[in-house]
Amino acid sequence: MADCTVCGNTLKPGEEEGGLCFSCRVGRLQEKVPQQAASAGAPAPAGKRFPIKPFLLGAVIAACAAGTAVILPGAVKQMRAAQPLRLGTYDTDNGGDWCIGNLWKAAAQLQSGGSTVNYSCPVSHAAYLVEVSTGEIVVSCPNPEKHGLRELSASSVAPVPRAIK
Repeated sequence: MADCTVCGNTLKPGEEEGGLCFSCRVGRLQEKVPQQAASAGAPAPAGKRFPIKPFLLGAVIAACAAGTAVILPGAVKQMRAAQPLRLGTYDTDNGGDWCIGNLWKAAAQLQSGGSTVNYSCPVSHAAYLVEVSTGEIVVSCPNPEKHGLRELSASSVAPVPRAIK
């Protein structure tokens, strides 16, 4: 029988191949364990821990914010309801827009051959003024000043409502 190369104890059967007894083998393995634990728990170097540099990340965030700032106003404008088509100013309130919608309907009624208009101003509740002259019928709001306008009208010849400040 052989002796352990470290402590000199007699080796048991099966321990001969490494030349170490069971106790010395365990001791050597325990010496390696703390080294592995320390290397596993140690933080990685700063360059390898986070592959993107902080200034590059900041540049990407700034580019995204700038892109959003450029696109957002157009997107908000697209989501808003379009104002009715008209000639003249677009500075009208909700009542003015409603009145313009009624003028569109009145102009369509006149173009289809009707001679009377069954609509009234939604703000003043007064019937629209109808003027007939040489082949043209003009329908006007009786109180355009309530919409902040000087004139608000549509005709059988030019059915697009006209808003004049």
